Amino acid sequence: YHDTEAPALKLRVTATGAKSFYFVHRVRNGPMEWIHLGPVADVTVREARNKAREYSGDVAKHHNPNESRRAQKAEPDLGDFFATFLAQRRNRRGKPLADKTKLDYQGDFDRNLSPWKAKALSAFTKEDAERLHRDIGRDHPTAANRLAALISSVYNYAAERNEYRGKNPAANIKKYGETSRERTLGPDEVKRFWAALQAEANDVARDF
Repeated sequence: YHDTEAPALKLRVTATGAKSFYFVHRVRNGPMEWIHLGPVADVTVREARNKAREYSGDVAKHHNPNESRRAQKAEPDLGDFFATFLAQRRNRRGKPLADKTKLDYQGDFDRNLSPWKAKALSAFTKEDAERLHRDIGRDHPTAANRLAALISSVYNYAAERNEYRGKNPAANIKKYGETSRERTLGPDEVKRFWAALQAEANDVARDF
């Protein structure tokens, strides 16, 4: 069976009834090649379509999709790399992330990104990032913006370490407007403000 949205995506059903998704393409000057994407029980239709479109892009550029598969196998899982991010990422002053920052980040990850925890970094797509931002932003725009910033930071760090070669899934996500108020602080308030800022444990809040 072939998919109407992603023509290169096929569903193969064996004589025993087992169903699996495949990406099918013709090797340059060669035979048809079937690349196994996974059984229906483990891979959703949306995930299979995204992968088929990605591989179709490789074929259009005269790249063998199997090379992409080998690169993805070398990628760490999102959960494993997130642990590395928390442990080794440095803030703008070159210092390790504060403990409160790590707790905040871990909470955001557990609440929103755990479904991708055991999957390779590239399994989390731009469509996933946009959907999360949209769904959370309906009621909590600030939290949605914060999650998008965290995702972007994680994938930028993975790229810096040469552990991810794809596009940042959170790039160019349009942030929600956040209500702000302006007021001029008095001299005593400025002193208290700077003292509180220096004591702030959350790196993101302090940098902001």
